[in-house]
Amino acid sequence: MRRTLFFVCLLLILLPLMLQAMSTAFTYQGRLTHAGTAPTGAFDLQFTLYDAALLGNPVGTSVCCAAVPVSKGLFTVPLDFGNVGFLGDDRWLEIAVKAVGDVTYTTLSPRQSITPTPYALFASGVNWTDILGRPATFGVYQAGGGLTLTGNTFSISAGAITDSMIVGLSWSKLTGVPTSFSPGGAAGGDLTGTYPNPMVAADAITNINLALDASSLAKVSGGNLAISGTNMGIGTASPTAKLDVAGTVKMTGFQLGNSATAGQIFPFEFDLMIAGGVG
Repeated sequence: MRRTLFFVCLLLILLPLMLQAMSTAFTYQGRLTHAGTAPTGAFDLQFTLYDAALLGNPVGTSVCCAAVPVSKGLFTVPLDFGNVGFLGDDRWLEIAVKAVGDVTYTTLSPRQSITPTPYALFASGVNWTDILGRPATFGVYQAGGGLTLTGNTFSISAGAITDSMIVGLSWSKLTGVPTSFSPGGAAGGDLTGTYPNPMVAADAITNINLALDASSLAKVSGGNLAISGTNMGIGTASPTAKLDVAGTVKMTGFQLGNSATAGQIFPFEFDLMIAGGVG
């Protein structure tokens, strides 16, 4: 198909695409003329961003639009150069055109200066330092009581946490807790002395502190008394009578029966050797 030369006569407008979410695409509207006439038909268009009006370097990747419908020279195409296209610097748009079916594009001149509208894309990721007219104190951090500010990082000052700041602190939230605590200070109750080595106070142990079992009785008597059922043994661990004594009995008296007339037998002090039993 015969090659034809076109040039852009008028850059009408640059508008961001109205999408559900903000994107980097925008709409380009232009007009082609050739030899004073406005063509109608389908043409392949190629768009490249540059950082200068002449020469310079391309920015991003070229955008190709195939078979773009042109009506009386007017056309509309969506362009998207990505986030690298508009970062605040001047940009120029170079356009190349060819008839559908031709192999080689014809580059049009001059490049078109990008108007400010696409720079709205820059606002979505503008750096804080690039915002003009912001209040001097806006975004300036100051550490309050108990806080230390280093750069833009806050930390709790040493010794700043007080009892009033802690409410319902869970034991499980504490780290480094020892498995046991050694008490301190003066001992009280049935103990005397100071912790961690208190002692049992004098006369602190009474009948109510002792359990009525053989082991407690043996501990009090040094192992000389034993209980087996209702039998008590002295000197034997297995008593077979109410009172089972293994050894010599020394007494100052001995009484049989519980009547009022019961008298003492052996009213004087003596050693009684029991070899069997008394009935």
